[in-house]
Amino acid sequence: MAEVLPIILIFLFSVTLVRNWHMGEITTFETNSCEERQTEGIICYSCSVVGVCVLIDQQWHTIPIEECDTAGGYFCNVVAGTCSNASGPCNPVGHERNFVCTAAGIFPDPYDCQMYHMCYRSGNSFGAINVECGGNSAFSVITGDCSITIDNHVCREHQYRCENVGDRGAWPGNSNIFYICKAEVLEDGRRVLYPGLYRCGPSEHFVNNECRLGSPEGHPTLPPSNTCVTSGIFIDPTDCTSYLLCDHDLNLHVIHCPEDSFFNPEILACERGNCTN
Repeated sequence: MAEVLPIILIFLFSVTLVRNWHMGEITTFETNSCEERQTEGIICYSCSVVGVCVLIDQQWHTIPIEECDTAGGYFCNVVAGTCSNASGPCNPVGHERNFVCTAAGIFPDPYDCQMYHMCYRSGNSFGAINVECGGNSAFSVITGDCSITIDNHVCREHQYRCENVGDRGAWPGNSNIFYICKAEVLEDGRRVLYPGLYRCGPSEHFVNNECRLGSPEGHPTLPPSNTCVTSGIFIDPTDCTSYLLCDHDLNLHVIHCPEDSFFNPEILACERGNCTN
């Protein structure tokens, strides 16, 4: 009984805190649940409450660890693992899932790896259907569906880098999609940078700040040392069912294509089918 009592107290403490912190705070986002996600780690219980998922007695519980100063411009940010004034699902452009479609097709959410957007043409403008992956699944820009988990590196680090207005680059995993960094001045006077997502034409890829047909520079490969010297997607010379990804911090990742697919260097993406090394 002595071992059970602390667990009960932790549970009651977490439930009480969640109830008290949630009341009167931002409610435009639905509450995220550790019970639904069922993985450990940081979670945004709401835009104003940072929590952590803990497995206790075979049940997942959300334990609040920080309340954000939303009035001061700080909101829950899973990538940062704390309250942050950086752009994110809660702050400010991504607020209320306000994704701006610039072309028809499926786009990843730049802030939330468990969210993607199906953009469609409606007259002279575009509309968006916002889709959220359930549980601990996350959106794969390679396959266009929720076929990866939140343990994937795309959920642990930003897939873009906005340091200056006009910064741009291909979206990792699908170079048919690219981003351009924009600026917005908020009502409180703060200036924020955020990425706007765009899409090249059919069979085009964003290379050297422009959309180009095919792969005019040949198939990208890393130096023999397999050291990243620039960000991008590269051929894995040892396995045709995977590819090498150099992120914006020049860290190397080996990405495996989903089952029954292979890496096509012509489109720099995985596609259904088989290959031989």
